[in-house]
Amino acid sequence: LRFAFVLALLAGGMRSIACDCIELSVKEAVKRSDAVLVGVVQSVTRAEVFRLNTLSGFFRWFVIRTEIKVEREFKGRMVTEVITVYTEEDANDRGSGFLTGQRYVIYGDRDPEFGVRHLSSDKPLYGCGVYWTNDCMRTRLFDGEEVMELEGLRKGRAHR
Repeated sequence: LRFAFVLALLAGGMRSIACDCIELSVKEAVKRSDAVLVGVVQSVTRAEVFRLNTLSGFFRWFVIRTEIKVEREFKGRMVTEVITVYTEEDANDRGSGFLTGQRYVIYGDRDPEFGVRHLSSDKPLYGCGVYWTNDCMRTRLFDGEEVMELEGLRKGRAHR
């Protein structure tokens, strides 16, 4: 019984460590992201997906599906006016807490977790106009200073 208690404490402690992240600089966040944009949240919904775990097969998992109207892009080529951005449902898992009508600076990846695959029966989880993000990627409410820094990085790349 004591062993189970110690094991539970260790597992809980490891989870809290896994949730911590070091904030990236704007330059580093741009480098690590497939897309960087400013957009306004159109809708936020909870979605059930099935995640492939190599040890136990598929298991049910919930994510937040956010439809975002793109206003400005800094990296990546948006082929649609509205994109889909997925985040973890649980804030402890570093989701971004999107709110309808709010403007955000979004750093997104095409692949949510280094090759972990997810399945959904109703909407695509990957592909054109679909990205995954979290707070560790630097996604945040609109910040004019951040946008100015993104503009500066874009201008710097254009002059090389």
